[in-house]
Amino acid sequence: MLAAPVLAFALVVAVPALILAGRSVVYPLALAGLPSLAIGLTGANPFPSGVVFMALTGWLLVGLAFALFEHGAPEALATAAVPLVLTAVLATVLVARLLPGPYPSTKAQLFVAQAPPLLVAGVLIARRASAFRLYVGLTLFIAVAEALLLLKQFGSGTGNEINPGRYTVSVDFNPILAGRQAAVGLVLATFLVLVPVSAAVRLYAGISLPFVAISLLAAGSRGPILALLIGLGAMLILLPSGADRRKRLTLLLGSGLVSIYLIARFVPGEAVQRSFSFFLGTGSGRSSNQRTELWQEAWQLFTEHPFLGSGVGGFALRDPIYVYPHNILLEALAELGIIGFVLVGSFLALAIRSAVSVWRFSAGPDREDAALVLALFTLAFVNAMLSDPIEAMSAVWLTVGLVYGLRARARERGNASEAQPLRLVLRERRGRAEAVRSP
Repeated sequence: MLAAPVLAFALVVAVPALILAGRSVVYPLALAGLPSLAIGLTGANPFPSGVVFMALTGWLLVGLAFALFEHGAPEALATAAVPLVLTAVLATVLVARLLPGPYPSTKAQLFVAQAPPLLVAGVLIARRASAFRLYVGLTLFIAVAEALLLLKQFGSGTGNEINPGRYTVSVDFNPILAGRQAAVGLVLATFLVLVPVSAAVRLYAGISLPFVAISLLAAGSRGPILALLIGLGAMLILLPSGADRRKRLTLLLGSGLVSIYLIARFVPGEAVQRSFSFFLGTGSGRSSNQRTELWQEAWQLFTEHPFLGSGVGGFALRDPIYVYPHNILLEALAELGIIGFVLVGSFLALAIRSAVSVWRFSAGPDREDAALVLALFTLAFVNAMLSDPIEAMSAVWLTVGLVYGLRARARERGNASEAQPLRLVLRERRGRAEAVRSP
């Protein structure tokens, strides 16, 4: 260990990591941003390529192993049987349709390593209100910590410009992922400002908003901006109104004004301009917001191979520069044909239906959580329609897991809305209404 300090560091980190994984699967999931923080603080990644990803994946799997032995975990997963089966079949099809080469192999491996574990983790987290709120708090904490580090770098003139007009805490942190994480942080902070929580938590969330907004605009990513606007709008509509909502909205407005000042003060102008170029109509080329040519290429590839698709990695053979069509449904069509499209489309459609159902037939804190999960799913869905390949859509599988975790929570609590078919729920409600009207 003296000869290789990295090994000593890994051992010191491994012990508390295992303890936290044994306490809750929330910790390995919500604290997955710690390596990026450490790399940003030290200025370099001491580990070989891929080690951090493998360590985080292993940490999550250890947390899942502990969580699966908790009381009620198998029943919760039974609630998500359909999306679990669809994911397993999709993973099988990806492996079966592999084309030769390193990119297709990596593509399938990443999907198998991320999508199923994150789906299961989401279910097990959201089935317990306390675990879900812990996940919200820790995820926001990581987003705020990265924002403060980025602000420090801007203040000292050491900001990491990954690409022109795109800044993150370290050269190893993809600006697209940084933008998405910041967008999630903004949604979580807004949620904690608007729902009934302690005054200290609400104040912390309000103070957090401007700093996380800096991370979002500094990343220079257009997709997360659009997804945030849609997701926030959905959450504001779906959240139950409270007696003191006007005070909460005042705090939200104040945080927004502070955000504008800090962004103008610290974030480089080219990053802000790039972030909003999607709406201003500026920017050109397929590398920016022009996706139509990529989508046309994907559709052409599908028409040439309509049933089984061109194979995993087939789009990269057609377009070796952009390698994927930046749309999860068109990617499924182009590389896996009708079979892949049906699997992915069914997975998303059932998730949307379940999310709306959980929100409609829940009440109190459960309805608040359902509104938040719908907002997070909206963020992931919009990004999936605009950017990244299927193996990088981990947020989609995580938020779908959260949806079914809320459904399992409702079933465990005996909510008629989720424990019974909708027709029985309506029949029971009609019977109660008639009983009230009768003498």
